[in-house]
Amino acid sequence: SKSTRSPAAMSTVADVPSLGAPLSGATAPRRRLPSASATPDAVVPSAPPAEAPLLVTAGVVHITQPEASTRALSQALHQLDPFRLAAAHDLIAISGSLVLALAVLRKNLTAAQAWQLSRIDEAWQNELWGVDEEAARLESYKQEALFAAERFFGLCG
Repeated sequence: SKSTRSPAAMSTVADVPSLGAPLSGATAPRRRLPSASATPDAVVPSAPPAEAPLLVTAGVVHITQPEASTRALSQALHQLDPFRLAAAHDLIAISGSLVLALAVLRKNLTAAQAWQLSRIDEAWQNELWGVDEEAARLESYKQEALFAAERFFGLCG
């Protein structure tokens, strides 16, 4: 796969020792956190249903959500007929977020907005390292499928 690397990434790639040498001296591009305005809670304060407030954390460490909230989210899915549930499945699986999927289903977000919010980390990685053309091609298929799931849900009435 072909990659277009950013100048910051290229300067560090040149600094990596050969594979025969230890990599302890290798450096990585300067890291920065995505801006607060790019985070889902800054853009979509009402994405979780009001009956299911969620606790927010940073990083990937699991935190237990309130039982009433998980019950409400589960109930939101159990109320869907099989066709709408199929659309919800794709929205959840592709976006990686039940919260974003429910926001699309309730028309609080469009699929395009949910797509952007679900890809904050990918956009940051692309900015940092450059765009991998093969990954970008796969992302476009996923985006099309997310938009199709939104259309399918809408056609269910």
